[in-house]
Amino acid sequence: MGAADGIAYRYGDDPAAPAIQKGNVAQLYQRADHVRTNASDGGYWQVGGPETSNLGDYMQNFYNTLFVADAPDTRVGVASLVTATTTWNTFMQRPQPIPLMQGRIYTQAQVESDYAGVEFGGLDDFHGQDLGARRPVAGARCFGNPGWCLEPVVAYQNGLVSTAWGSNTGSNQASLKLPANKVPTAVTQTNSGEFALITVWDTAAQKGQIAVIALAGICQGCDPLKPSSGNYWGEWGATYPGLPNRGNIGFMKLLGFVDLPETMRAPTEIAATTGWNPWDGRPVDSNGNFVDHYATPLTNETIRQTYVSGNNVGAYANGGVAVVVSKSEQRAAFVDLKPLFSYYRSMYFGAKSNFDQTAALGQADNQWPFAFSQMPASARPQVVKVLDLGARPTAVKATMWGSNLRAFIATQEGNLRLFNLGGYGNGSGANVDAIAQVGSVAVGRNPTSIAYVRGSGEGNSGNQINENLMVLSRAEGAVRWVDLSADRNSGTVRPNVLRDSRIVDPIAIEDNENHGTTFLMLTMADYGGKAVRSYRWGAVVFNTNPGGACNPPTGCLMGADNQAKFEYGGATVLPGKPFMVTGANVP
Repeated sequence: MGAADGIAYRYGDDPAAPAIQKGNVAQLYQRADHVRTNASDGGYWQVGGPETSNLGDYMQNFYNTLFVADAPDTRVGVASLVTATTTWNTFMQRPQPIPLMQGRIYTQAQVESDYAGVEFGGLDDFHGQDLGARRPVAGARCFGNPGWCLEPVVAYQNGLVSTAWGSNTGSNQASLKLPANKVPTAVTQTNSGEFALITVWDTAAQKGQIAVIALAGICQGCDPLKPSSGNYWGEWGATYPGLPNRGNIGFMKLLGFVDLPETMRAPTEIAATTGWNPWDGRPVDSNGNFVDHYATPLTNETIRQTYVSGNNVGAYANGGVAVVVSKSEQRAAFVDLKPLFSYYRSMYFGAKSNFDQTAALGQADNQWPFAFSQMPASARPQVVKVLDLGARPTAVKATMWGSNLRAFIATQEGNLRLFNLGGYGNGSGANVDAIAQVGSVAVGRNPTSIAYVRGSGEGNSGNQINENLMVLSRAEGAVRWVDLSADRNSGTVRPNVLRDSRIVDPIAIEDNENHGTTFLMLTMADYGGKAVRSYRWGAVVFNTNPGGACNPPTGCLMGADNQAKFEYGGATVLPGKPFMVTGANVP
């Protein structure tokens, strides 16, 4: 699955689809690189300027990409890149290697060369430990946080599951190994990093399954009662697997497997939603003011009771659904996650005797979080419906929160299909008959990636993630924006379609997060081009750095004439072919 043949199987084009017609595609405008002379971490800026001596309100995004390494015996196939930075009156829009955070300055030739070491998946990815990680198959961050999801969970061909470097401020480590004969094929996380769900092929029993892994974000070396004492970034002061976190994952444990029906033995993609809105569900103190989790230690029984029946009763998910698709079997399975979330709610926020059991943390089956073998069968996720799609599914996503929760399944002929989740998305209902397709939008042949629109920055509640999508057509080398209708039963494709003659063979895209600086920019894994590319689709606005370049409300527009709809941000060339990208803002 992590080699070229596996990529072809999972993301391969429909033979009937036309090839990308380079002659008919223009080359988008690209700005010149300028060395960041005031930055000890080096690198280049492209937008704004001139560079000043005032750092200003700092902003930076980190991204991870998975790639099929040219030299898989020496390359892990996981790269860490900086995709955006605002400093010194300038904006970086070109993806650049992670050593920018380690005090090194690279020349133009070095940025595009074949690096050795951590930045492009050398064995030092795991702090000098060779865990046998080779051929990454899939990875995913969480998305439903009012802030960051710092680290992705990555699955490898040999069954290793681990965190990947999130940033210099989010670098916890955790890993586990799936049992023999469990070949991972796709990864997702629930909204706030409570669980990782990994589809696997059991090559011995010849069946499809979902591996369920409990995750916990951990405060790094800090006193939870003294937030300034360490690198906490909102994490709990203790280890609470299965509760909302910020993605600084320091603990993971395999709970067990959910069997998929015999009609789905070869799952290829998975998505999940809990329907929980973190903007409305953040924990509050006794005065009703929003606080981070470290400020609500559950070992204080008075505070724990606020989660049981007080003003924090809505500060966690109550249910959810996972949507699994099988490309070759042309089916979609819908899996109810409410039994799992209800069980965890009963343990953390039920009787005090239940909560006390969560203190005995460990990897043994009878230590918390308990393995499926130690839990009631009724607490495990349940497959509630399987639908025949009549076409090959190529990508899947689900609405994060809000009303009219939907699943979005792209199929190879070029449609984005919309499915009602029947109330399972947030645990509010259980109408199996309502799980059905309710609409379809044409998005271009072989759509291999569906991306959330992450929002437009300062003061935004993050709800654009539920209203707009971006869809990549691999066959056409094109990205389209889909605006969903209010009832989520239809969508409209925007007239502006992103194409660029530099794009060779793209497989995946993800939008960038905003913080302080508004910038609308996607990052792309160009498999055939062996490059991670960035494309801006909106202005850069220094909302929290007024008085210099890119001033609000207009900011820095796109193109040489400031009239373009898109702008090429640049690329980093990898020692291999990238097929996945995922990233987050750095706290």
